[in-house]
Amino acid sequence: MTRRLAAPFFALVLSVALFPDTASAKQTETFAYRLQQVWSTSFRLIRVDMGFKVTDRDDSVGFLMFEYDDGERTYPGSLQLVEVKEGERDMVRAEVQIPQQPSYIELMILQKLSKKLRAEYGDPPSAAPPAPEAPPKKDEGDKEDPDKQPEGDKSAP
Repeated sequence: MTRRLAAPFFALVLSVALFPDTASAKQTETFAYRLQQVWSTSFRLIRVDMGFKVTDRDDSVGFLMFEYDDGERTYPGSLQLVEVKEGERDMVRAEVQIPQQPSYIELMILQKLSKKLRAEYGDPPSAAPPAPEAPPKKDEGDKEDPDKQPEGDKSAP
């Protein structure tokens, strides 16, 4: 009885190991660079560095479609850039999606993009320091008496 169950069990384990789950959702990363910097770097990464064919692009909305080539087959993929705010800081969110590939492929592309941005533009600009607070306004009752001498000055007028 256990022999009959062992073969299907091992077949199931082997199939899970050999055929990892494909990505069902896009992978994202947020960058503190300007949109134009991330857009041009993303395009060059996909087209030049990785050698993928770009099948469609729209510069005005920061979207491109490409063919991910794993050496044996090609798979459709997309990259979209979205301007977002995190606190008071302007950021760019990059979303990579290759539905027929494992999610680690999308993560690998985002990691390469991050490294390329740092190599080309240096560390991202730091967040602007918060504006200094204005000193509190004096109330009408807090007005100083012009005839009153400062406490540290004991000399006669």
